[in-house]
Amino acid sequence: TIKLSARGFAASAPRPVELRAGETLDVGELTLDRGRTARIRIVDSRTRKPLGGAVLRTTVGADAASPVSREEMVVESEDGSAVFSGLGGGETIQIERAGYAKASIEARFAQGVAEAEFVVEMGRGATIEGVVRDGSGAPVGGAYVVALPSVIRVASDESGRYRIDGLPAGPQNLFVGARAVGGEDMWAAGLADSVVVTGGQRLTLDLVAARRAIEVRGRVLCAGQPLSAHVAFERPVPFSVLEAAADEEGNFDVRLPRSGRYVVNVAAKGCR
Repeated sequence: TIKLSARGFAASAPRPVELRAGETLDVGELTLDRGRTARIRIVDSRTRKPLGGAVLRTTVGADAASPVSREEMVVESEDGSAVFSGLGGGETIQIERAGYAKASIEARFAQGVAEAEFVVEMGRGATIEGVVRDGSGAPVGGAYVVALPSVIRVASDESGRYRIDGLPAGPQNLFVGARAVGGEDMWAAGLADSVVVTGGQRLTLDLVAARRAIEVRGRVLCAGQPLSAHVAFERPVPFSVLEAAADEEGNFDVRLPRSGRYVVNVAAKGCR
């Protein structure tokens, strides 16, 4: 399959060809067109004034999922405006700006339209900060805190302090976990708190790392012989799946976040 892409041009549609060993194939002329242009205005959602200082990103190419043909386009907007040329249509453009929640648009064009304007309203992002502690109240450095559904991840410093900026208004679930120096003393990732934030809000929230993980070690055998396999521990309520890979000697090691009943599934080629 031949796919063409070049800066400033829309990516071509895939063109299948058949090749045979030792054969020279003439595919004829390959053409690209200039594609479509998206003119973007970025404004503050409250004041409606132009918002400078944003960074816009999108991925273009004959196949945006292929690392061979894709290309990332990055535009820095100083005055609240930006232009993307050579689009095929349908690209997702991500917009980030310090102090604001992330935004995105899908660059869709009407039939026969080569240029269109898009307005992006960015709202002030909320900030959540605090200290991650263990069950005894001691600060936990090097912990990770993840806010979902925003998918923003940060790490706590040596004193356990963390800070998450740019959160959009709405509910946020905060998950926290940590592994101590040396990797032996581990806290499993777990839901630490749930909050609802508003645009521009600054919230102080201390979090407690989830209880220590339960380490499970085992060995997979088939007809008495060690077997490399895939092992999955499923917890019905609340539903979760933790996976492990058994090595050539059949040994596996998995850490479970909590006690309870699990269903263990083992999959391997050549053995049932």
